[in-house]
Amino acid sequence: MNKLDTVDLPGLLATVHGDLAAAVAQPDRHGHSIQVSRIRVRMGRVRDGAQSDSPFLDTERYPAAAGGWLIDAMFVPGSGPGIGALAPDAPGFPSLGLSPDLAVSSLEGVGAVRGAILQRLGVTTLGALIEASTQESVALVDGLGRKTLRRLSALARLATAPPPVLLPAAMVEHSVDALLHQPKRSLTEWFSDQQAEMVVQWLTMLEIALDDALLKRTRLKRLLTEPPRQP
Repeated sequence: MNKLDTVDLPGLLATVHGDLAAAVAQPDRHGHSIQVSRIRVRMGRVRDGAQSDSPFLDTERYPAAAGGWLIDAMFVPGSGPGIGALAPDAPGFPSLGLSPDLAVSSLEGVGAVRGAILQRLGVTTLGALIEASTQESVALVDGLGRKTLRRLSALARLATAPPPVLLPAAMVEHSVDALLHQPKRSLTEWFSDQQAEMVVQWLTMLEIALDDALLKRTRLKRLLTEPPRQP
């Protein structure tokens, strides 16, 4: 888990959830599958742990943490990390990240020439590009060059990384460009300060990976994929 300074409890759990979601999703991005029923996380800080590398809670918000603290959390598929972050009238939009079926032409730097090469080789989506690059397709290496293939596949993985927190339904009605042009403090309508920072970092990754025109004209909701419904 990323090292944290003073954090609030929802922000801490959101960070853990984001790291777990990314770790579990990563094998699937490389053409492998993994099924997880639940993950248990225990973390804490002893009373005299001033020199410890473990994160510490904001004692002004959580006074009891001054005497040491322990969190025993269970994460299960479909559980959202937005604990305490969403108001009752602000439903969340669960998502695994950008759809792997998004057209490969949506990546920054593909253009008409590279797009035609990918189309000719049958690589038309982000998921297909990730899979083909993992298998080190000779045809792709010959068509694009090894360096370009590495860069485009890295952008595809960056674009399809899962969001770090449960996204509010109202938020995904905006484009990525519009969200990034708002002051970061406007996100605290939905998130804690810690979560807002994580969301901005995730949106910035999308800004790096995707074509500018797409980011401006397309609502975030249209780019995201929802997880399968539990039976």
